[in-house]
This record gives sequence, C-alpha cells and structure tokens, in this order.
Amino acid sequence: MAVILIEGFDHENGMADLQGGQQPIISVCTGWPNGQPLNSVGTRWGAGNMLQLNPGGASGGAFQAGRCVFPLYQNLGAGTVGIAFKGIPAGTTNDLMGFGLFDQTSGNTQIGIGFTSGNMPVIYRGSLILFNDGVHPMPVVLWTGSNPISLTDWNYLEFTANIGSGTAGSISFRLNGAPIFTLTGIDSQCSTNPWFNAVVVEAELGGGGWEIDIDDLYVTDTTGSAPANGFLGDVRVQTLFPTANDAVQWTPLTGANWQEVSEVAMDGDTSYNFSNVLGSQDTFAHQALLGVPIDIFAAQVTVAARIDDATGHTLAPVCKSGSTVALGSALPVASGYGYIKGIFPTNPSGGGAWSAAAVNAAPAGYNLVS
Repeated sequence: MAVILIEGFDHENGMADLQGGQQPIISVCTGWPNGQPLNSVGTRWGAGNMLQLNPGGASGGAFQAGRCVFPLYQNLGAGTVGIAFKGIPAGTTNDLMGFGLFDQTSGNTQIGIGFTSGNMPVIYRGSLILFNDGVHPMPVVLWTGSNPISLTDWNYLEFTANIGSGTAGSISFRLNGAPIFTLTGIDSQCSTNPWFNAVVVEAELGGGGWEIDIDDLYVTDTTGSAPANGFLGDVRVQTLFPTANDAVQWTPLTGANWQEVSEVAMDGDTSYNFSNVLGSQDTFAHQALLGVPIDIFAAQVTVAARIDDATGHTLAPVCKSGSTVALGSALPVASGYGYIKGIFPTNPSGGGAWSAAAVNAAPAGYNLVS
C-alpha cells in the first residue's frame, strides 16, 4: 500500500469526533484538557484546521505532560512519518516534546525525534511523559543536535526508522526537506515487540502558556513503489468537499444527496443520506485541488456513517476514475458516527500515479456492501 495514513484535520468536529467510531483517528489523548483541539486560526496554509494541543495555565505554572496517539491498525517493523508542527516557547525550563513510533500494546514509544528546552533536536528511545513512574523504561537519548531550530515557526519533520533490539535498529530524520542525522546499528526497540502500530505526539512541559500545533500528517510503510514507500517531502493534505451529485441511490433527508454530506464539520443527524439496500451507492463531484501539485502520493475517501437498526452493516469508500469504480475495504458501521476511510495510492484507471486532472475528475462516495 505504501501510504497508510493521511490526516489534514480539516473535516472533523472536535475531539469526540476524532476519537469516535470503529477506527478512530485518535485512540488516546491525555493531558490536553484546555483549548480548542481543532483551530482555524494561525493554520499552516491560512485555511482549514490544525490540531491544537494546549493544557492551559499560566507560564511558569505546574508541570504538564500530554500524549496524543494516532493508531495505524497494523503492526509495522519499519516505516516513515511526516508531520508539520510548531509550538513550545524557546528556552522554557524542562520543556520536552517528541514525535515517535508507538507500541499501543505495551504503552511505550519505541523511538522518536524530540526537541529540548533549548530547541535542540534529539533522538530518543522510550516515552517522554513516563519519567520516573517506576513501570515503564526510562527514556534514553541516543543523539543530541548542536543547532537549535525555531519551534514557534511551522516546521516539517520527517523520520524513517527500523525497529530492532541490540544493533538491529536505525533511524534517519529530515527537517523542512533537509537531511539532519542518521543513526544505524542501534537499539530502537523499547518494548518486547519488534514493531510499532501508532504514531505519538508527546510532551513534558514545566509550565503553561504554550501549545503544540500539528497538521499534514502522513505515514508510509516499506511496500509499494518509490517515492511513496519512504520520505515524501514537505506535503500538504487538501480536503475536498462534495459540490454536486454524480450518481446517487441513497435517499436524502431533505435536499439533494450531495448537500446532505457537504458540511465542513460533520453535523450528525442534522443532514444525512440513508439506505438499507445492499449495494446501493452514492458518488459525488467535489471541489478542485488548489493549484497543480508536483506529486500526488495518494487520494483518500473519508465517510462518516452510523447505523440506526439492529442489523449489522458494512460500508466501503468509493473512488471512480473514468469507467473504473474502486471500493476500499468494507468496514463495520457502528451505532454512533465514525469515519470509514479508503486510501487509493494510485489511479484506479490504469494503476498509474495520480494527476491533478484525474483527482479533480474522480467522483467519490460510499457503497453499502452488506
């Protein structure tokens, strides 16, 4: 598959939405009780949303720790992560933030890239937020940089790692497209498991008055063809909303089918389409991409759905290209709204790389499989 996670935070409706459904976008989020988790002010591109992690409190106040976990729903021995971020005030005592490969089974970060109170990058093994708890291993700093960066500006971090004990592990990272450092022959395995199954954003901070903003997250595995099986570079996730019906079979609540599902933030039962006919399908035209990207590494169709009867159902995202109709994996639909996503790394018509014209012309939607 190569690209296994894409998230731009532009269509969700708060933390409950991010953590809802059969396969939530965020499985655990602790230590971030205050602030608006989705914020459109100060975003990277001047549009859409970013995820804003903010514990609140005044600068110099009580020690704060937080963790936000993005599950991958598979175990990977190696992979690459890209994420845009900005945050911690420069020089705040005891401030540490990190982005890591996380083992949800053990609750440990295997290995990650962090930034210290002096804005220095570090490579670490073990979870930052679990200092001295007497249960989890103490984090080990494997490398510390010598050139500080500005954390209050947007940066794009990418790192690729192989999980392994003894000398079987490795990690390499880039910042804003530039290679920074590579470590090989290292122990990159904190838990007893030689894999990770989530990405974590974690922090320990000596006081309030700060926040961590993140956007444009991707994860790739090592399968598929280059370049989509490793570093993708500084990427942007664009979210395109429906603008017209293509071909529809579900029943709208009131207006046209596309109007029932075109809201930016999912509005629950305020607007929806419904069906109990197996195989019924809706597809929609959507907004065009902004500009012409140099590379398009994948297209993702995201559907919010719930069931309102006692019969179990599965739903699959749909992507049409020309006369080819491709269905993503059919997943169970829960009684409460949740997102079902399908990633299409290549154009279903012919299997080649996506072009901007092909994305703009490809209707998207959903199919009631069972």
